[in-house]
Amino acid sequence: NKGVHERDLYIKLNNFFDGELPKYSPVKSNYFCSEFVCDCLIATGIIEESAAVLYKSDAYSPGDLGADPTFGIFLGYTAISMIWF
Repeated sequence: NKGVHERDLYIKLNNFFDGELPKYSPVKSNYFCSEFVCDCLIATGIIEESAAVLYKSDAYSPGDLGADPTFGIFLGYTAISMIWF
């Protein structure tokens, strides 16, 4: 799905700006985890409608989100050490 999305991206962008692409709706009956993150960012307007063409939620994996700075920068995990006296 990601390969098809990337292959057709310029066509989709042209169609969007020509007004020929149907409006994207992030509302679905079920989601994969990274798909949910993308669609939440689109639904709240953090990712604008024009950028939703680029960030097609079902084409992103969790690893893609971690590698794309649009979604933030992953610096690592933190560990909390609790010392009991």
